[in-house]
Amino acid sequence: MTDHLQHWREHVDDALQPRREPRSMKDEEEALQRLERNNPELKLETGRFLIQHGVQPHPDGGVRWKWDARADMIWSTFSHEEAEQFYSLIECPVQIITGEYSHQYWVKTRAWLAGKEDLHDRDLERRRLLFQRAEHTVIEGAGHMIHYDRPDELNAVIRGFMQA
Repeated sequence: MTDHLQHWREHVDDALQPRREPRSMKDEEEALQRLERNNPELKLETGRFLIQHGVQPHPDGGVRWKWDARADMIWSTFSHEEAEQFYSLIECPVQIITGEYSHQYWVKTRAWLAGKEDLHDRDLERRRLLFQRAEHTVIEGAGHMIHYDRPDELNAVIRGFMQA
């Protein structure tokens, strides 16, 4: 058991280490342009708010995105296969929320997904079925970053789910 715990301790320590130095951007305007390019439904007001709270000075000049390395633990603690095995153990209701245009986000980073909305939809349904009691709600007019595009609608869905 001690070896097992030591392995996990090392894994956690490793996960807390930054994976890469965040890229520098010339200024806040360039950061805003990146946000707008990756989130076509983003309102200018929301973008400016995100920049105000989401960038910091880069040691080499310009600005960089704020990032907490601990967030990487979400993606590295378990493999996708292990995580999906755990989903079936969740007994409480689960709400899966996606944006109507979320597939477009993935196409930008994985060009081979272009024209394969059916694959995206089938995979969402497959994942929903991994849980014992999951619902899936699509927020119209939102992309992958629903909280950027349609925060009020997202909050309404979450509140409705939590009150049910």
